[in-house]
Amino acid sequence: MFSRSCVFVVALVCSMLAGCAAPHSDLLYKDRPMVSEKEGLIVASLGYRNSEERLVNNVMQRPAIHLAVQSKSGGTAQKIQVSTQAHMFAQGAWRDEDYVRPTDSGRRVLVGYKVPAGNYEVVEQRVELYGGSMTWSARPQRRTPLVFTVAPGQITYIGAHVLQTESGKNWLGMAVPAQARLDTLDEFDEDMGVLRRVRPELRDAVANDALRVRKPD
Repeated sequence: MFSRSCVFVVALVCSMLAGCAAPHSDLLYKDRPMVSEKEGLIVASLGYRNSEERLVNNVMQRPAIHLAVQSKSGGTAQKIQVSTQAHMFAQGAWRDEDYVRPTDSGRRVLVGYKVPAGNYEVVEQRVELYGGSMTWSARPQRRTPLVFTVAPGQITYIGAHVLQTESGKNWLGMAVPAQARLDTLDEFDEDMGVLRRVRPELRDAVANDALRVRKPD
């Protein structure tokens, strides 16, 4: 289910000052090495399929999709935001045209985050749709856990996470979001093809598919 809230500029500014903004995908920074002797790269694609009313294109902006990834390797419990949003800009990763591509009735964008080697789990999913002064948000629940390992110097692919919305009508008869589902798909070959085309220095890096060891959600 979606919940609805008003968006105020003051809340946005407070969030920025509090340092709550998700970092940008590391793939944006082409002068940075993506892997090292102690770090690996988490890669995912995030996207949406449009409803019959083509809600995203006709009424709403492109959605913000967030995966909270928790370290399970002891020490300080580090949480990483794998997200289309960056530094409080709703369009965030959607601006990285090299990584955005059309799909069946929607779009997907590839994101990547350099992290310390270790074990991780997706512990929360959150989506937001923006329309005018209103935000519709939802926290779709996973049916099965997504636990994975990041090896040093290697890439770990954690799937394509695709938002599917169902529309309802408000009291004015206008189409608004009513239901949300976040599907996890294995698009390893396609997404790795995009990554290696845009970041050719990663062509020889070992890439592991976290979804191959479990049934996709």
